[in-house]
Amino acid sequence: MLGRLFGRAKSGGGLEMTTFDARDLDSYWNAVVGESFRQEQLKATLGELGREFTGILIREPNNAHDVNAVMVYSTQGHLGYLPREHAIEWAPVLDAVFQAGFKGLAVNAKIHGGEAGKPNIGCVVQLPSDCEELLAQL
Repeated sequence: MLGRLFGRAKSGGGLEMTTFDARDLDSYWNAVVGESFRQEQLKATLGELGREFTGILIREPNNAHDVNAVMVYSTQGHLGYLPREHAIEWAPVLDAVFQAGFKGLAVNAKIHGGEAGKPNIGCVVQLPSDCEELLAQL
């Protein structure tokens, strides 16, 4: 599945996925949830990409728990989800990104933890502050 997901990035990033690059837009940091189930992928991301990397937001409309689910990926796999209260806002934006011909949205991401005293690894992503500005650029 990862081979299909990661393709050509719109503007750099070294990804194999056709993504819209939102890394340079004004943004804010947002938590990722579900990381406790994806420690192996987070460890692989930390080992391969370091603490700061390009994350990809991808819609998962067929998610049995949340029809607005937004997955967070790295080149090492699925890392978690946007929290439900943010996914409801971002689902229609990512639907528009997909309709514009992109498979996901490239964003800045950071890993925290994974060290002595804090062995579990977590992740945060930088979400664009202005959805309208993002949509206008599609």
